[in-house]
Amino acid sequence: CDDRLYIKPTEGGRRLLRDEDMRPPYPGAKDYFYIADVDDREYIVSLIRATYNDLPEPKPKKRKLSTKK
Repeated sequence: CDDRLYIKPTEGGRRLLRDEDMRPPYPGAKDYFYIADVDDREYIVSLIRATYNDLPEPKPKKRKLSTKK
């Protein structure tokens, strides 16, 4: 968002953060982890993996019933 990195807050991500800086990505949004150090690839990858592991599986999409006869 505006060339800045925001990551959804999770407990796994929180444990790996170097500095917890919470900011909204745009006015009116909830706060997310704001990541200033985007040049450390290993740090970003570990943070995203921890966040991914904490997120629930997406719910399967319901199929729409066809109204054609």
